[in-house]
Amino acid sequence: MLWVLDALDDVESDLSRFHRIDDMHAMPGPKFFRYINRLIFYDGAVAAMVRLRAQAEQSAPADVPATAPAQMSDPSGARVVPAVPAALKMSDLGSLLSFGTG
Repeated sequence: MLWVLDALDDVESDLSRFHRIDDMHAMPGPKFFRYINRLIFYDGAVAAMVRLRAQAEQSAPADVPATAPAQMSDPSGARVVPAVPAALKMSDLGSLLSFGTG
């Protein structure tokens, strides 16, 4: 679940788009986590992030240490990996993204 901290804007956007939730901060915690666990199955920002991370992981050399926390699994068996700038920069979108240091 650590990936949520790196992807709050994407989570908020997907919750609004797919579940019509206008204020994710007003949701009870258990409901929030039940909903966000399902976002990887929709064609939204969270799913795109997961796909990009998986693509970056597959193309990374085996001897390079991981820059992200350990991978997590969804109960369905889908891999969920945290979003980090390094992985996104290695993707096809890397030339379109910039990351601040603040």
